Amino acid sequence: LPYAPERDFAPVSLLAEFPLLLAVGAEQPVKTVRELVEYGRANPALANYASSATPFQLASELFNQRTGSRFQHIPYRGSGDAVQAVAAGQLLMTIADSGPVAGPLKAGKLRALAITAAERNPALPDVPTMKEADIADMEIALWTGIVAPAGTPAEFVAELNRAIQQALAVPEVKTAMAAIAVEPRGTTPEAYRDLIARDAARWK
Repeated sequence: LPYAPERDFAPVSLLAEFPLLLAVGAEQPVKTVRELVEYGRANPALANYASSATPFQLASELFNQRTGSRFQHIPYRGSGDAVQAVAAGQLLMTIADSGPVAGPLKAGKLRALAITAAERNPALPDVPTMKEADIADMEIALWTGIVAPAGTPAEFVAELNRAIQQALAVPEVKTAMAAIAVEPRGTTPEAYRDLIARDAARWK
């Protein structure tokens, strides 16, 4: 990259954390993660996954490592496109963010097999965690946040941070996020800087 996140940005606040969902099309024959792994081994020509960005590809390759699978990466421009391809039966599975998955899941076009959170999500009570599906070390939480250019005056960063905390406390915002299994979570600039550094080290 032509920039370094830890050097070239002034962290303002985390906005939200969200788990990933392992999903297949509703018409697929698999009902559990174990059945998916077995199906992939028995049908290598059909063993693929749709992914739209590096975090989802890394999560899917981690799934391959944890299960000894060889699901092949098929890239898409966005999570919505990747999810729609799986819902249409063009690809077998996806590990994607909960937002784009929520609509097709509620419409009965997708089947969620597992969530990468530590615990089941209240918005998706019937979806087991990866740990419950006997896949170890697959707890993954992605996040989104606000940064400013490096060198932004501290008083400006503090004012932005205050506005973000106020917005995240609005009941309508919290309700809308909860509906797609996203947890609103504001932080101090310092805590957000630490999170960026920790996750950068982990995924490297």
